Amino acid sequence: MKAPPPPRTADQRGITLQTLIVTAVLVLMAVAAGVVIVAITNSAQDDLQGQTPDTEARCEPWEIFDPTLAANGRGGNNGGIYSSGEGCLRVCYLRHRRTFGIDLADHIVPPGAPGTNAERGEQVDFIFSRSNIATTANSGRATMVVTGTNTVALRNSATNYTGTYLSGLSDLGIDSNGGPDTDSIDYDDDNMIIKVADNQRYCHIWNTTTDEEIIRSSRE
Repeated sequence: MKAPPPPRTADQRGITLQTLIVTAVLVLMAVAAGVVIVAITNSAQDDLQGQTPDTEARCEPWEIFDPTLAANGRGGNNGGIYSSGEGCLRVCYLRHRRTFGIDLADHIVPPGAPGTNAERGEQVDFIFSRSNIATTANSGRATMVVTGTNTVALRNSATNYTGTYLSGLSDLGIDSNGGPDTDSIDYDDDNMIIKVADNQRYCHIWNTTTDEEIIRSSRE
């Protein structure tokens, strides 16, 4: 009686190759699905950003956007806040260093700038403040709020103050070194602007032609 033949060992090569093909297809499908999901997500984010208004862009460069003011409907000449729109607050000021009104003989100096008593009679401080620090009359240390690219107001009002001499920022000089007036340059409204810094912690006079800061304000 013959012994039964030994059991045949299954050939695994075909199964292994088939498994590799199926695995590769699944991996490719997963990668393709991930790429599609990322593309859809990015597209949705772009659409959302395009539809969401930039609230700070509604304010002028010399203003900040205050959500509290906006929530209360203040700003844009409402609620005693004279600005370009609701939620906007003017924060850039000029204040004379002595008891004079601001006129065309004066120049803007940086914080802590030195000066003799006579020199201080022509120096004007550049200030960032979230409070209304403007005076109500042209007496004492006159303080003026920046209201436009080349305009200022004696107080936080919609009316620009022109005074006896001062008709705009272009009447003033800028002394970025803080020394005598001989070092000052003229404010040029064609290529200069007063604006709030990107971090909203100070104001500065910016040269729009060279894209450089000319002088920086103090904070109050």
